[in-house]
Amino acid sequence: MTEQEETKKTEEKPEQSLVWIVIKHPITIAIIGIIATVMVYILTREVKEPVFTVSSPELVAQTVDGEQKLKIFWNKRAIPNAASVKIAIWNDGSRFIDKNDFISSDPLRIIPSAKVNILAVQVLKTSRPSLKFDINIGKNAEETECVMIDIKGDEALEKFDGGLFHILFSGSRDSNWKVLGRVKGAKEGFQEVSWGRLHRIQYPPRLWVLIILPLAALGFTIYSTFLTLRNIKKEGKKIGWPGLVLGNLVVWGILIMPVILECQYLSVPLWLIR
Repeated sequence: MTEQEETKKTEEKPEQSLVWIVIKHPITIAIIGIIATVMVYILTREVKEPVFTVSSPELVAQTVDGEQKLKIFWNKRAIPNAASVKIAIWNDGSRFIDKNDFISSDPLRIIPSAKVNILAVQVLKTSRPSLKFDINIGKNAEETECVMIDIKGDEALEKFDGGLFHILFSGSRDSNWKVLGRVKGAKEGFQEVSWGRLHRIQYPPRLWVLIILPLAALGFTIYSTFLTLRNIKKEGKKIGWPGLVLGNLVVWGILIMPVILECQYLSVPLWLIR
């Protein structure tokens, strides 16, 4: 084969598309591998994550200093004020929490940071009708009143299972309420979640946010990569991968953050926010 024929055959060979060049690039393969690994880990891990959230206390009634005619009574006993607070507990993990996962020496209980007089406790709602709780007012080792909670029957807390409790009390409204109790397999115990963040969630989510913004981020990635590779072919410049990757990370961060915030309903119990 002559030199002219080899040159002609080389010129006739079709060029690879820019999309295919991007797909088969080592950095693209590495990014896909990292994303796939993270997704598999998130979807397959099984953990127990007991959490709770506390509303702001609401004043129901209060006496007035110097006004002897105004008095508040509870069970024929005068009290200085009456306030209420709502506390929700649930399992935020993928692994169920069985009734036997709680231990008798450190039971499940709701406790205030200051000494208050707990007047009454009520279960406002549960994640499902078959899940029920026994609630009693007791005292801890420091003689502080607390609410003792026990799961009825042989039930367990599945993913997002839990209950919402209403506590009527008399005393300081500045008291911080906590949920304590040893849960086998959850070393950190019950972790607090912000009540405000929980109830600012948009449900159902806005579809235009979930569809348009990810497509815009993907379109930017494809377009910026296309322009970069085109400049390589036309001008012979070296590809600036660090700048390209950094620019895409910034754009993805800006566009995907609203999507993450919109999808927060996927990580909270819907029975609480409906």
